Amino acid sequence: MRVPCTCTEADYECDMNYVRNKGGKCEVVPDPLNREGQRHLTEKEEDCALEGFYTVTQGYRKIPGDQCFGGTLDPYRRPCTSFAWLSSIVSLKTAGIIAFIVGCLYYGWPIIEAVILVLPIPDPKD
Repeated sequence: MRVPCTCTEADYECDMNYVRNKGGKCEVVPDPLNREGQRHLTEKEEDCALEGFYTVTQGYRKIPGDQCFGGTLDPYRRPCTSFAWLSSIVSLKTAGIIAFIVGCLYYGWPIIEAVILVLPIPDPKD
């Protein structure tokens, strides 16, 4: 049984539109079909419209089936705006749960206080 290890450069291959140069590093290949006058949404613009984030490749992708972890060559995500960064931290679901808990504590405090007053509390002097 193989044990997962830390990723090295051998665990990666060149990403799409990248090829290995003589030095062994992956470098971008210019798009031969890039025609002037044709305007299409780029992958970054599509991702920003859908998710608020876009992915930046470093030219590498992990070899399929590889079980390593902790790679430094993995693609990373960037927020399109500062609002996207904020929305990734506080989602609508999280804000709703926090509001529900605060509401329960605010409106339920008299009940909680009454229960505490009714409970028999032992006298520590006895």
